[in-house]
Amino acid sequence: MSASEVFERSGLMSNPAVQEARDFLRNVSARWTHLVDKTTPYTLYRWIGFGFLLAIFILRMFLIHGFYIVTYVLFIFLLNQFILFLQPKDRSTLADDGGPSLPLNDADDFRPFVRRLPEFKFWLTSVKATVIAFCATFFRAFNVPVFWPVLVVYFVVLFVVTMRRQIVDMKRFKYVPWDIGKKRKYSKTGGV
Repeated sequence: MSASEVFERSGLMSNPAVQEARDFLRNVSARWTHLVDKTTPYTLYRWIGFGFLLAIFILRMFLIHGFYIVTYVLFIFLLNQFILFLQPKDRSTLADDGGPSLPLNDADDFRPFVRRLPEFKFWLTSVKATVIAFCATFFRAFNVPVFWPVLVVYFVVLFVVTMRRQIVDMKRFKYVPWDIGKKRKYSKTGGV
């Protein structure tokens, strides 16, 4: 039995206040989806906006001197999302025993790099996580007293270890997860 069936049987769905709240949430959801869809082609501006949002969150942490666990959890989540963003979608096919590789000459097939976590989903989940963490700083229940330098050191160590492992994988499987600086071949007619 689904939640909507429970509401219908209990008679709550016929309540005008419930209908109005449901319509309001549906309207907000539609507007949010429309706004997110409009930002899709503006990659640079989306990331600048996320950087600004993250800077506001960090500024709040410095001003209130608390909620270090919330900040730590947010940055661990962002690190996890970043690692997923850097990894190929199907790592099992990237084996040293003749798995997919980059083309060495014009006769080889071109296989594009497909990410495990696409850039847009990486941005969207990062924004949502930052907004949730920012909202959590308004509730004292999340202000757990901790010695914050330990969290910073642990995060730095975790970042270095995971990035080292990621770079080793990138070298071993010979993939580059970004296209900045990649050389492109152009045909004699001027096309790509």
